[in-house]
Amino acid sequence: MADADEIRWIDDEAVLEAAFTATLERMVKNDSTCEVHGATYEVPTHLRGRKAKIGYALLHPERLWIEDGGSRLPIRQVDPLANDRRPRRGKEGERKPEPPKATGLNAVEDLLRRVARPRRPGKEGDSAA
Repeated sequence: MADADEIRWIDDEAVLEAAFTATLERMVKNDSTCEVHGATYEVPTHLRGRKAKIGYALLHPERLWIEDGGSRLPIRQVDPLANDRRPRRGKEGERKPEPPKATGLNAVEDLLRRVARPRRPGKEGDSAA
């Protein structure tokens, strides 16, 4: 108690938050999620299949962020109900193949027509006559 007047209190919480931060490395799944402390979090899609550096302040462990390219991107916990209704896309840059163009010729139908109705002998163009 004799030195109580010499205790200095920090007024700015940001200073404490910067001093008490922790980072984790997690593998991002193909659905753009990762697990942290038993909860699933959504991360940017460009990190799929890669390791991500996740940071959080020990004073506020519920606020997480991804450290990507020198910047902090906040991440949020997955909401299964909202995620159920979200439209899906393939991997970035992946294009669906275009259906082949119709040529008007169908080899399968032509073969079936020949087998089902073979030529009769004695018709024009037949060499047996």
